[in-house]
Amino acid sequence: MKNIAIFDKMNKVPGGLIIIPLITAILINTFFPEILKIGGPTSALFKSGSSAMMGIYP
Repeated sequence: MKNIAIFDKMNKVPGGLIIIPLITAILINTFFPEILKIGGPTSALFKSGSSAMMGIYP
């Protein structure tokens, strides 16, 4: 099975599987905040906080 190049690069950074997407989301929300305002559950999930996330899990 062939590995994806992005996955290999993320594994080189300690904690990269969590840190890199987190930093990417922070940068997107800082410089382009309107991108995440798609509407409905997506906006609630990304903009309103953890209460929407807790509602998803049983």
